[in-house]
This record gives sequence, structure tokens and C-alpha cells, in this order.
Amino acid sequence: MDLKDVVSRLEEIAPSSTAEEWDNVGLLVEPRRDAKVEHIFLTNDLTEEVLEEALQLGGKRVGLVVSYHPPLFSPMKRLTQRSSKERILLKAIEAGVAIYSPHTAHDNLEGGVNDWLVSGLGEGKIRPLRVQQLAPGYPHRVAIRGVAGSEWLAALSDIVARERCGEVTREGDDAVVLSNDRGLCSLLPAIKERFPGNQIIISATPKVLSSGSGRLLTLSQPVSLSTMVERVKQHLQLAHIRLATPQSVKKEHLITTIAVCAGSGDSVLQATSADLLVAGEMTHHRVLEAVSRASCVILCDHSNTERGFLRVFKERLLKTLQSGVEISVSLMDKDPLCVV
Repeated sequence: MDLKDVVSRLEEIAPSSTAEEWDNVGLLVEPRRDAKVEHIFLTNDLTEEVLEEALQLGGKRVGLVVSYHPPLFSPMKRLTQRSSKERILLKAIEAGVAIYSPHTAHDNLEGGVNDWLVSGLGEGKIRPLRVQQLAPGYPHRVAIRGVAGSEWLAALSDIVARERCGEVTREGDDAVVLSNDRGLCSLLPAIKERFPGNQIIISATPKVLSSGSGRLLTLSQPVSLSTMVERVKQHLQLAHIRLATPQSVKKEHLITTIAVCAGSGDSVLQATSADLLVAGEMTHHRVLEAVSRASCVILCDHSNTERGFLRVFKERLLKTLQSGVEISVSLMDKDPLCVV
């Protein structure tokens, strides 16, 4: 399968335009423009050991690594053997392996990482802590009917890249461009010239009420804090977690509202009002602030709140690709911290 087609399907599952503005998501390493993919390798963190695992797998050669956390994030001025990040990128390019990262696009997605995290905590009503507008900075939605084929999407992506004005996604049989104000005037003539016989529909980019940062769960039936601790352990398959409680709270304290944020919860959970906060990590002072507001806090270490979603993502990707592409999940990938 062509790499560009696989990337289109990945964008269909979780458009890069839904990621946080500060994030670095999408196709990060493209060894060749005509690259083929027969085997996709999923991991939460792309370390040197995990990359070696991908390269040594039997069966079809791995052509694409999908790393939840982007291995290329901070700007680089050179590629040498000095740091692990540089060595990973160089080795991937040398081996002809592409790298793609969804990161916060998967966090914000309905049915994504945060929905997976909250799904094991009980039945109830769930909503994002911060409702997200689809593609912040791209207020205009331009739909071109009947051009969802890979060759048409590639042509449309070239137009958008040339005009520097937005993001391309696919919705059913239609191609959709999310455009900024500056680019809309130049984008429309280029689209009409390239797709003269296709209907073009312009509308405002909608807010997606079911997607956004974090999740707030209001349980149908309150449960004790001790019960919730066991639910978190079971869902994340952890023997130990860290717990902070106000001094007046006992283990049988009833929990009704739970705010969760996979990974780092500092910014998303800041000032959140809930009986319980669940995150991978929070700073010391953020935990003290939460406890002072009468919230309990459960911390599980950063990637332990994310990694389990890879199993869900694998099945979703298999169904989306509907091809002979193999998909494997790393066995070497793990959180660098453990309780001893």
C-alpha cells in the first residue's frame, strides 16, 4: 500500500488539524515519496530499543512506525550520532522507515485516548473538559464533492501546500479543506481550476462538542474512593498507583465526578472541580492545589495512561485500511518509571 494512502487513512481516523496548536503531529519522516507500506508498527514512545525491535520483526518489513509521542518535536539544527533522538531519525531514514505521530489528535478525538482512559472507570455521562473547535485557526470549511480518491487528495494537498492556507481531510466521498482567512481567496480559484466539474460547498468550521481536551465523567452511581482505586489499577493493569487525598477524606469517601487527562494533566486539570482527578503525572504544586480544593488525585505515571489505547487503535486501523497490511504493537515499549 502506498505510504500516502496509509497517511490519508490515518488522517481520516484522527485529523492532524484536531491536535493542539503547540503539537508536532502527522508524517514526520518520509524516506521516499514513492514509499510502500506492508507492515505498520505501533508504539507509544519510539526509543532506540523499540526501533530496533521494529526492524528485527519477522514477516513483512516494517515500512511505517506510528509513534503516539512525536520523536521529532523540538527544532533540530543537525543530525549526528550525538543524541538518541538524532540516532533514531537517522536509523529510520537509512532503513527506509517512515514515522507518523498522532499525539494530541488522538487525545482530543471522540473515542480516542481520553475516552479509552475514562471508559474503565464506570458508567455515566462523559464530556470533554475543554470543547474543541475543529482546526483552531481554520474557520472556513471547503468541501469538494466526489474527490476522495488518493490521487485527488494528493492533488488537493499540493494546492493547499502551495497556498499555505489549511489542512486537507477526507469525509466519505468528499475532500475537505479547512482554510484560514488569508488563504480562502487564493484557494478557491485554484480548486475551481483543478476540479472544474465538482460541486464546492463553503461553510463555517464547526465545533465538535464530543471532542476536546480531557474528559469529565459523572457516574450514574457514586462509588467509594477505594473502589475507584481498584478500577484504575485493573483498567491500566497496574499493581501500584499514587494517591493524594485531603486530610478529611477516608477510603470510603464517595466519588461522583471524575476528571481525567492522559499523560500530563497539569494544564488541562488546572482549576478543574471534581471529586477525583486521574492523570499520568502532575507537578507537586498542582497536586497540592487540587487537594486544597477538596479533590482526590490519582497519578499513574505518564505513558501508563496512554499505552493501552494502542490495542484499540490497532483494531480501528485494521478496519480502516481493509488491506493486506500487517499491524504489530511493540512489546519493548514501556513507561521508563516503575515502583520498586
